[in-house]
Amino acid sequence: MAARYTPKFQYVLTDKLTGRFPKIDPSPINEKQLTDSLGETYIFDDRDNPNLKLGYYNAVYKHIAEFEPFYLS
Repeated sequence: MAARYTPKFQYVLTDKLTGRFPKIDPSPINEKQLTDSLGETYIFDDRDNPNLKLGYYNAVYKHIAEFEPFYLS
């Protein structure tokens, strides 16, 4: 049995102004919605580069939200 990976840290992206998170949207056309629920957003860990995630989401949500990482652990 393979060992389960234990992340060194986890983080979400939070909007600097509202504190809201980018909502998971499984549709092919991203609606660029925000949510207040951690259960409806992506939780990243140390395998995901925070700077790359910030650059991507800040570009996708341009003029809607500007994100910063919020570390959960």
